[in-house]
Amino acid sequence: VRDIDEQICRIYKLGVDIGKFNIFEVCLNYEDGYRYRGINSDCRLKIALGNFDGMDHEYIEVLDGDHPARDFLESHGEGINHLGFYVDDIAPWVRRMTDAGCDTVIDGGFHLPDGRRGSFAYLAYPLSPSPMFEFIAM
Repeated sequence: VRDIDEQICRIYKLGVDIGKFNIFEVCLNYEDGYRYRGINSDCRLKIALGNFDGMDHEYIEVLDGDHPARDFLESHGEGINHLGFYVDDIAPWVRRMTDAGCDTVIDGGFHLPDGRRGSFAYLAYPLSPSPMFEFIAM
């Protein structure tokens, strides 16, 4: 999204009982293995997470650097750019998706507030207008 705060206001104006959003900033960097299209990279994101009827809703505002949310916003405007799946291990999913013809758009690791480490990968079919697939292991 272009602006997280404006997006959250629009959602609340709809009257949807999504509860309170958890809003935070995250830095993804090459030290944690962040790669954008296979190249070590950095980015800073503002993220809002909410839950509606058991489904997480994530809104991403790119503050700096390379991230596919910025690419999508520039090409298509605001909208759904990926579907996320929580898995125990991303490696078999990445293999399965690349075997099916997908490219890895971004991948890397992150640190959780409780000290645990997580990993993620976004994959997409080349030249496809459909959303990317994100696999997240925590």
